[in-house]
Amino acid sequence: MAVFLCLCSYLSQAADIVLKWPVECSWFLAWRLPYISKLQKAQNLLTLVVTCSPKSCSPRTLLQQLHWLPIKHHIEFKIENITFRTLRCSQPAYLRSSLHACHSTRSLRLSNTNLLSALFFCTSFGSRSFSVAAPKIWNSLPLSLCARTSPDTFRRHLKTHYCQQAFQST
Repeated sequence: MAVFLCLCSYLSQAADIVLKWPVECSWFLAWRLPYISKLQKAQNLLTLVVTCSPKSCSPRTLLQQLHWLPIKHHIEFKIENITFRTLRCSQPAYLRSSLHACHSTRSLRLSNTNLLSALFFCTSFGSRSFSVAAPKIWNSLPLSLCARTSPDTFRRHLKTHYCQQAFQST
């Protein structure tokens, strides 16, 4: 019994590291392939342990069964969830000043959409900041998703969108 409790403790710690750490560091690590691939390997191993599956099982299939997003999509999901809450609920307030709506001087078909103006940075570190990464990902979302008003509805549809994107070839 003591071994089982110890194993459960290690599993919960591993889940915290793999699933929560990218959230807190998402805009600093976004698009950094070495970090993302290491976290993805850890998440893949965690899926094997959680499901008690042999190593021959496909981690992608196990992620889909557990309804877990791959690390890259999980980071984008969290950034967009924060972006939505910042735009619709003004929370957190300190991020509101880093997001700017895209305004066109001409009357265009897309002028009344929820697009954000994306800043340009020459350095790779600057391009990973929230004020650059958030508009870039937000503008790539379908317009029907950006038009949602309820945070719960947006989150549910966003997770569905990223699950379809991550697992469409399976």
